[in-house]
Amino acid sequence: MNQNTAEPPYVLPRYRTVVAPEWIDPNNHLAVPYYHVIMNDAAWHASESWDYGVDYRTRTGQTTFVVEMHLRYLRELKLGDPVAATVRILGLDDKRLHVGYEVFHDGEGYLAAMGEGLAICVDTRTRRTAPFESTLRERLTKIFDTHRTLPPLPEPSLLRISPAGFERAALDNRP
Repeated sequence: MNQNTAEPPYVLPRYRTVVAPEWIDPNNHLAVPYYHVIMNDAAWHASESWDYGVDYRTRTGQTTFVVEMHLRYLRELKLGDPVAATVRILGLDDKRLHVGYEVFHDGEGYLAAMGEGLAICVDTRTRRTAPFESTLRERLTKIFDTHRTLPPLPEPSLLRISPAGFERAALDNRP
């Protein structure tokens, strides 16, 4: 039972769902892999709102493949809990997209999990990395510029795309 709301692409797309019975583990809460499922579904929802979803892939032959993902579990979710997830662009370059996820209990408002992922642009015909098509890159850059004005995620990022290229933060340097 998913309800996706259409919002302007420069606003954080909000994906909504409800914790389903088959997502519950023996500890009687949301099983670990389903946090990833929620974040993945939220990413698909965001890509559609950014005109970078299935239609875009069909038109251009471009998509993204996730190459790295980090999740942080902060509070549990239980059967029937309403969930809202957002996706924001944290960085991008010619071929890479760094995104951040927040998963909230949609009734009580608490942050249940957060994550970040690194995706690469791929030409589906060759199955090789490729630069983002120029109009998509421009669109993603505008979205990124808007997302940079938002309050930062509550936890430091482990991944970075900077003018110097892609970097992973050293864990011993985290606050």
